[in-house]
Amino acid sequence: MRLPSPFFVLFLTLCLPRAVWSQPAFKDISKKIGTMEKGGQNIGVSICDFNNDFLEDFYIVSRIGPNHFYKNLGNGLFMEQAADMGIDFHGHSRTAVWGDLNNDGWEDMYLGNLGQPNVLYLNNGDGTFSNVTLAANITNKGRVYSVNMVDINKDGWLDIFVSNSSSDNVLYVNNGTTDLSFTDYTQEAGLLDTRHCMGAVFFDMDNDGDEDLYVTHDAYISNTLFENDGSGHFTEIAKQAGVDYQGFGMGVDAGDLNNDGFLDLYVTNLYENVLYINQGDNTFKDYTERAKVGDIGMGWGASIFDFDNDGLNDIYVGNDSYFYPIPNYLFENKGNYNFRKVDTTTAISSMQGTYGVATGDLNNDGLQDVALANIGTKDHAQILNNEMESGYWIGFQLEGVQSNRSAIGTRMEIVDNRGDLQVDQITAGNGYAGQNTKRLHFGFNNVAAIKHIKVIWTNGLIQEWSGLPLGKYYYLKEGSEPEELPINLSTSIKEISTEIQLSIFPNPTNQWLHITFPPGSSSISNIKIFHSNGQLLFQKYSNSSNTITLDVKGNKGLAFVNFEVNGIKKSKKILIL
Repeated sequence: MRLPSPFFVLFLTLCLPRAVWSQPAFKDISKKIGTMEKGGQNIGVSICDFNNDFLEDFYIVSRIGPNHFYKNLGNGLFMEQAADMGIDFHGHSRTAVWGDLNNDGWEDMYLGNLGQPNVLYLNNGDGTFSNVTLAANITNKGRVYSVNMVDINKDGWLDIFVSNSSSDNVLYVNNGTTDLSFTDYTQEAGLLDTRHCMGAVFFDMDNDGDEDLYVTHDAYISNTLFENDGSGHFTEIAKQAGVDYQGFGMGVDAGDLNNDGFLDLYVTNLYENVLYINQGDNTFKDYTERAKVGDIGMGWGASIFDFDNDGLNDIYVGNDSYFYPIPNYLFENKGNYNFRKVDTTTAISSMQGTYGVATGDLNNDGLQDVALANIGTKDHAQILNNEMESGYWIGFQLEGVQSNRSAIGTRMEIVDNRGDLQVDQITAGNGYAGQNTKRLHFGFNNVAAIKHIKVIWTNGLIQEWSGLPLGKYYYLKEGSEPEELPINLSTSIKEISTEIQLSIFPNPTNQWLHITFPPGSSSISNIKIFHSNGQLLFQKYSNSSNTITLDVKGNKGLAFVNFEVNGIKKSKKILIL
């Protein structure tokens, strides 16, 4: 049989009716939100729910500062509040990652900066954050390009992995206390790497219940794959696994692209990107050419997600179009390793120099939206609202109990009535300077029912159900039954309505600070004062007297008095002259 010439195939492709391929419908709503004019030289973007209201918020980091935080108000409205929250860092930031580091029910943030001290922000639970960097023993000052949160040893506490370029990466292991402190465990874990590290992702490569690590390298240095032995110790196996790509690696994301139950890897580079398909035996095969997802641009951020709810994960790539004039690409998965590049005239194909990419459902309509951090002279940050027909879908917001509170690392498997399998795993940090939603989201094309759901928590607990109605989001607490959202997501989430029952004076002060409690105020506890540089100035777990007097002379700058009233966290700012 004689095959048609490439020219004939091209002619047919151009002449086919548009109805053959459904075009993705994304609308740029950046102008409405106000992100187009904010900042500039933006590098990273992370999606989180900082106040547990079941509305996804997002944070934009910039290499010229300040950083910006957009609180989701619902109904498509957002408000920029970084300064009010205490997280408007001015400097050269690169990436930010969110997770509940002290298991108190509130998402904290690690900010990675380039050649400047990193910052660990503790969520006070009242809409503000405290810099606890020094108190937590976070000392990294390297050239940070990506950060991940992960429970490497399955002890129920999130750890932090920092990728540095030209200096050692750092693994901070959580000491497992509510005071939030960490120990540098990089060497013991076997993760020393002084090369040009760029992007990193933790994922369970071999379905053995622990998270392995893939790291990309710039400067024509081979990428690395570290296998976790389950106790937080790693062995480098990239060459034998077939993923030791040598090039100018930037971002990476993991996801199941062929629905075989194993997570695959997509790696961005300067010039051609690479798709590695997991073979299920600790090896991968390069399917880039077969799938036609190479992309010869200057690739940075990437995200694997199902944009059209057809049950097949798609690939989105952010390109620096100022370095090389190629737009961002959305590769639609048509099955059987057949991807097609969508229409580059639509909003999804930005030409604003994208670095950070994050995906999540920002308006709770059952469709995954896209957030971009750009270095362009306009559209500094873009929010692309997914306006496809939602079809059949289901989503889950998980909370760990014995596992870490954010449920990072938890895996979910779903089998639909047709017998098709889908899997996903919650990660914190992906692509390059990006963080996707921590919700698990599945689409089902024209299949209207689920046959089986299986959840594997990081502590090893397995929960299973025979099915749930589609078209809904569910809250799932470890060990409990799924509950339909929106609901009060946790017993720790309360209306912040308690009046502040203490006075602080003088404020500002140049030496003495007096904190006075009303009589019978035994409900006030866990009093801490953090300087804005992260230093812990004072700590007291309960108040036996009505007044605390402190000498704060010599600690010039902004500080925060954190305390609890009837179990509700509060914070007040003070200025030391």
